Amino acid sequence: MERDAVEARPWRPEDGRPPRMRVYPPGDDCLMYVRWRGRWQLCVVRARADWADGRVVYHVDLRLWRSGAWDTYPTALVWDPAAMRPYRPSVTAALAGGSCRWPPVAR
Repeated sequence: MERDAVEARPWRPEDGRPPRMRVYPPGDDCLMYVRWRGRWQLCVVRARADWADGRVVYHVDLRLWRSGAWDTYPTALVWDPAAMRPYRPSVTAALAGGSCRWPPVAR
């Protein structure tokens, strides 16, 4: 069943240790399809956050039509295979913690 992606709330100290971040450099070609407002769209993946409770959150750039023009909306989305799909098979391993083209920059 397809459903829309869900935005993640910000991390708080009561959530345990801070999430482990993997940042994908610009031009790294990490892309995924995200279902947002009932439509699939291709998004650039900027980072992956692994939370202490096992939750995985992807930081992506959504493109939204606002006031007659396209606008970029950066957001964090909780991983949901019914609402998010890798752009191509080679991106699957990268989104699981590897890299798309170059090694991601760990913070």
